[in-house]
Amino acid sequence: HDLESSGSDSDYAKYWVEMFLSIKGHEIFCEVDEDYIQDRFNLTGLDTEVEHYIKALRRITDREGKYGHVNAHNRDKNK
Repeated sequence: HDLESSGSDSDYAKYWVEMFLSIKGHEIFCEVDEDYIQDRFNLTGLDTEVEHYIKALRRITDREGKYGHVNAHNRDKNK
C-alpha cells in the first residue's frame, strides 16, 4: 500500500510524522500546530536564540523552495 500515491496529502503527512517520531533518537521531536507557528507572538525572542532563524522558520512553514529559495507562490500568499 503506497500512502504517498493513493492517500490524501494529510494522510501521508500524518503517516510521515508518526513514522519519523517513532525512530530511535527522534523522541525529542514533536508535532506543533501550524497556527501556533504562524502566530508571531509565539515566536517572540526566537530570532535571538535560534541560529539561522528566518531560514528555519521558512523551512518549518514550507515557504522554502526545492533549492532553499522562497517559493514565489508562497512568498506572495504570505505577504
